[in-house]
Parts: sequence; structure tokens; C-alpha cells
Amino acid sequence: MGLRRLGWTTARRRACASDSGAERSSVAVTDNENQAKGDEDPATWMPPYEPARCRFIGEWITVKLRWRLTVDPSEKAALTTRADNCPDVTIIFTSAT
Repeated sequence: MGLRRLGWTTARRRACASDSGAERSSVAVTDNENQAKGDEDPATWMPPYEPARCRFIGEWITVKLRWRLTVDPSEKAALTTRADNCPDVTIIFTSAT
């Protein structure tokens, strides 16, 4: 999610990156999977395991809302299109700020 570019302090970046206070935080994955994803967003990367994609979309949106992060136009288009295939995803969050 490019947290370095936000001008956040190191403490705030760490808090976001290891956000365990959220009801729905990002899921831990293997190192290989994390490297495959890199710094990609849903416009350019989705989990290879199709049943995990709706959960990934819900968690991505939750983190963006919780930390008040922006969404670029291509990311928004991808999330909107892909979320249409996820009728059972509910977004619940508490602001981290």
C-alpha cells in the first residue's frame, strides 16, 4: 500500500503494517506469496486461489477505510468490478485515527 509515500512517522507505518487491533486485519501469507504480490494493488494482483479473492477485496477495503488511505482510479475500478462478484462481503471497521 505504499505507506512510506504518505509522510507517516515510522511508528504510524508500523502500526498500520502490523494492525492487529482491527476486527478484520490482513491475513498472514507465506514469504513467497508476499513477494509475488509485492507492492501491487487489486488492479494488478489478486490471490491466485480464486476462493480467497472476495476475502482479499474485503480486507483491502477495510484497511483503506480504517487508515484513511486513498484509492487511485485503476484500483477503484478493479475493486468495484470485482466486488460485484462478492455479495457476501461485509465491511466493518473502526477508524485507526
